[in-house]
Amino acid sequence: MFISSFTLMNLSFNIIYTPGSVQYLCPFVFSLLNWSNCNFRLISNGCSLEESLLLKKLCYESDRLEYILLPLSETIKHGHALNYLQRFCEKEFFCFMDSDIFASGLFIKEFISLFKNHSALFSCRPLWCKPSEQILPEDDVRMRGWYNQCGPYFCLGSSYFAIYNQNVLNYYIKNTGITFQRYSWSDVPDNLKKAISEKGLRKKVYDTGKLLNVILGLRGENLINIESRHLKHIGGLSNRIFTSTSKRRDINAISKVLLNELSELRAKQLLELMRRREIFLEYFSRLIESFYLEDIKPDLPSGLDKSMYISIAQLTIDIKNIFEEKNMISSS
Repeated sequence: MFISSFTLMNLSFNIIYTPGSVQYLCPFVFSLLNWSNCNFRLISNGCSLEESLLLKKLCYESDRLEYILLPLSETIKHGHALNYLQRFCEKEFFCFMDSDIFASGLFIKEFISLFKNHSALFSCRPLWCKPSEQILPEDDVRMRGWYNQCGPYFCLGSSYFAIYNQNVLNYYIKNTGITFQRYSWSDVPDNLKKAISEKGLRKKVYDTGKLLNVILGLRGENLINIESRHLKHIGGLSNRIFTSTSKRRDINAISKVLLNELSELRAKQLLELMRRREIFLEYFSRLIESFYLEDIKPDLPSGLDKSMYISIAQLTIDIKNIFEEKNMISSS
């Protein structure tokens, strides 16, 4: 469990950057520096030489930033990158967050009272995901990234923002062999399947970190999800920026897969969420690109819930302010 002697400076967050995203998302780290005393390790996962140099240069601006290059020649999957970083973590806590998370207030203070009695803490639901959509439905055959809760008491966590007790992680990884990678049911060790099935958590696929969190929960470790008022997570933007249209999500193709796996009602609900996600990603990718390309700023998306609209409007202002502060907006 987390110990009561925890201090803000104990935390060092790993932020993983993938090719094409560095220039557009690295300014977000200034918001994290502004609103915390934490350290941040900027991880290059297969980024170009130019992007890696940009991350290095960024680290000269603060002694709380550190540049890390994953020792591989190509981009590796997120779960495998987390495995590498966790394996060599020598700190008391293993922490990470997505690169498209923006801070607007003292976010660590929201979590301090919970550290003592929990082995892991998670936060940063994507802006496009409604609170009710975080709950794992019994009839979904996949444990998707945004599902962070099973029923009212069992925490599934996420790979968006996490703070783990490193000793707890080391113990369970060593004794079960389960890590942060994605798993299919056929990959799950036979000695773990019975307990997982009895909890109603047998799934065709487990997204990044999900199976590890399931094991922690089944073994009695206390995990918790927290809604942060001061952290805003766009969700998926690093994979969206400058991705060619041909490689972007084909909703029609996804629809066929969902209808093949799920009931018509469940497939319809998931498609609604995925279409909403595309609206958010299209808006924010165009907004950030416009700062560099001297382009017209996109209009705020319409047809969204009031709370989502307010979140987008406020985050738009915050992002623009940080880009202006760091002189990253092209003058026309």
